[in-house]
Amino acid sequence: MDRKVYGAGKPKTAGNKLVPPSPRGHTVARERLVAALDAAFQEPNHSFAMLTAPAGYGKTYLLMQWAAITTDRGILTAWCGLDTDDRDPVVLWTTLLDSLVHATDEGEVQLRTRLGDQSPSMDARLHSLFIGELFSALSEYTKPIVLLFDDVHLLEGSPAEGEFVRLIQGLPENVKIAFATRSPLQTHAARISGRLTELTADSLSFTRAETMELFTFCGADATDFEDFYVAVEGWPAALSLATLSVTKLDDRLTKVLDWDDESMLYPYLEHEILDDLSDDDRKILLTFGIARMATADLVDAVCEVTQSGRTLRRLSLGDGILHRVSTDVGGRTWYRVQPLFGAFLLEQLRESDATRIPEMNARAAVWHLDHGNALTAVEFALDPPNPELVDRILRQRGYEIVNDGHSPELLDIAPPSTSLAMAAPFARLMTAYAAVSAGRPDRASEFLSTPHLVELSANDLLEWDWLRYLVEMETATATGTDLAGLSPGWAESTFADLPDQLRSAIRRVRGWEEVRVGQTTTATSDLQLALAIAENEDDLASMIMSVVGLASAAATEFDVRAAKALSEHALELVSRATNQ
Repeated sequence: MDRKVYGAGKPKTAGNKLVPPSPRGHTVARERLVAALDAAFQEPNHSFAMLTAPAGYGKTYLLMQWAAITTDRGILTAWCGLDTDDRDPVVLWTTLLDSLVHATDEGEVQLRTRLGDQSPSMDARLHSLFIGELFSALSEYTKPIVLLFDDVHLLEGSPAEGEFVRLIQGLPENVKIAFATRSPLQTHAARISGRLTELTADSLSFTRAETMELFTFCGADATDFEDFYVAVEGWPAALSLATLSVTKLDDRLTKVLDWDDESMLYPYLEHEILDDLSDDDRKILLTFGIARMATADLVDAVCEVTQSGRTLRRLSLGDGILHRVSTDVGGRTWYRVQPLFGAFLLEQLRESDATRIPEMNARAAVWHLDHGNALTAVEFALDPPNPELVDRILRQRGYEIVNDGHSPELLDIAPPSTSLAMAAPFARLMTAYAAVSAGRPDRASEFLSTPHLVELSANDLLEWDWLRYLVEMETATATGTDLAGLSPGWAESTFADLPDQLRSAIRRVRGWEEVRVGQTTTATSDLQLALAIAENEDDLASMIMSVVGLASAAATEFDVRAAKALSEHALELVSRATNQ
């Protein structure tokens, strides 16, 4: 019986697609990953291994190392390096046939002949005959066969994608497949459920030991690469490119952390990632140039688009350039990019239209302000400096920053009082309030001593003067100065027109000072009013401080029972705050 399957004639496969690429520079043996592949294929039902990660995670190098190992073991190992031509099913099947023929040796004449005689066709009848003959030839070989496919993501969305699935579904038990892809190929994973071992970017990332081997080869020691290793999160491509750019100086390497050779890294990222994205995908992804973490509605606000959630989900499931990291209490899903890739995206923004960056930062600041992330909002408003926006954020949310104990963080990001970013009056005063609350009266005095440079309306001036009065009282308390000479400059009747958080803070500071000087009656009145406002605002920090002040006033009056009850209440509030 003639077993040859006739088709329309097959194209010839370029020789470079049939052999692994030659390694460049020093390669690190991925022994732990090779062991994982070995262990997977020793399991009776695990016939397929999928290496899925973004560009630069060493997928091809791992397949190359495993190809060398299986070949040394005497296993017939066929390499299929795919390209866009393989989106044509006839080309894909031809690549597979030619790779198998190329891998056979002189002692495997029968298999070589049977494979070489076949010619794939997409005619329905002839294609079924071709598939049957191919699988028959492979199963009758009886000995193990390993098929290695590189760049399988190139098949996605093409007619050849279904053919690849057909291949991995129907291969006989003596054939094992490992393939590298930038896409997780979810449909494939589902179809071969129970037979798949997956290695993702997490496992493909370099460990410290592997990074040590890479840098030791260049003459570095452990202290040279530790910070850089943490910064790049074990990204093999960045680590490898870094070793090409470091230079020796007096037999020591220059500090690797200072490496920023954009001439090497950025072209790589542009070619390997951005070139494959649509214009809409790029627009959304560029958001991560200014925000290393973002959620769909933040991206919508920054890019002025709608329904970016689907794109973010697809990109995070695609080639791994985005990572899904968490879901917040509001049900929003947050995504992040690798820090070096984020820096590259920022550079892309600068090159394409630098004027967009201040606008995008301002929209990001407003989004974070509206969603209760005051410190993050300030950071965006400071880069580049947007004095009006900084003033707006701190005026609206500054009391919360201080009351929630985040004054030190605000001081860390706040520029000097003379900076353009602090030109607006409330920004300086609120930063002074944060400074004295953080135990830094020196910095509070610095911001207090800088005069406001803009005219204020009567209502704004009223709030500004009372806030200045609060900061002066806090500073005097911190430095042990008498508060008697301090005044807001406004009648006490205007006190009712102030924002609740400002009134509560002033009552609380006054109450504590009155306890200190023995004016327990007025202290109790002020602290009870402060507590009422704090309870209305559900401001736990102010509630705790007000109750502690009331306990102190009760103790001063030797009212032990009241002091004990108030202290227990304060502890309950502290417990509630800790749980939150």
